[in-house]
Amino acid sequence: NTQIDILDSKMANASGYKAKNKVLQEELELRKKIVQKQQDAYKQTETDANAYYKKISSKYKKNKNDSGTISTKGVTDKTQLKYIKTYNAYVRQLATNTLDLAKAQQEYATSLNEAKIAMADNIEAEYDNKLSLVDARRNQLESEISLSEEKGQVASSKYYELLGQNSTQRLGDLKSEKKELEKQLSSVRM
Repeated sequence: NTQIDILDSKMANASGYKAKNKVLQEELELRKKIVQKQQDAYKQTETDANAYYKKISSKYKKNKNDSGTISTKGVTDKTQLKYIKTYNAYVRQLATNTLDLAKAQQEYATSLNEAKIAMADNIEAEYDNKLSLVDARRNQLESEISLSEEKGQVASSKYYELLGQNSTQRLGDLKSEKKELEKQLSSVRM
């Protein structure tokens, strides 16, 4: 959680969609590592529980409860009692590990979905800003042409060339945005 808090701080200070999306990718990688650690812990606990279960005498194994633990009632053999208690501790730990793993997997799945949306939104916001600048320049050029025509002057071809360049730039920015969004959708690692 401390590492995620650090990433949240990095995100608040990130500028531009590439920096923000990099932080989101780092968070996804961190959450994936958390899931892997939970899976490893579960497997290790399960292996340890099975190892102790094999050491328990079959006459005590029949005293298994619904929770998976074995009752220690009537066990007089100290070695068997130790095995049963250790096994029971592992079984209880397995229950905790199962919950922790499910929570980590759910958080990862949620983060993955949220990251995909946020990454696309970051790209969209970046290109919306670029398009706003292009549109503002177009409006300025159109206003200058209108003022010239109101004064009875003929707008020079230079204005119309600039309008054409502006439209080309706008189209180029839109194509770039499309490419970035498609690239981002395909690059989000699962």
